[in-house]
Amino acid sequence: MMPRKKAETVSFEEGLKRLETIVEQLEGGELSLDETVALYKEGMELSKNCAAQLKKVQQDVKKIVETSQDTFSLALFPEEKE
Repeated sequence: MMPRKKAETVSFEEGLKRLETIVEQLEGGELSLDETVALYKEGMELSKNCAAQLKKVQQDVKKIVETSQDTFSLALFPEEKE
């Protein structure tokens, strides 16, 4: 088994794929308690990292749009409901 990359070093796409795998494994119900807790913890870290990456991209896009010379209109992303 290959060692996992830290959540901070994983790209958004890699993080999302790993999260999907984690959800499938957790839903399978065949893991020990220790495995379940470890996967849950990894998933939470990945989720937090992906959310931070999305927020940074939103800020970058907003800056680009605001600094353009009226070529684009600013459209804010809708906030996600939790």
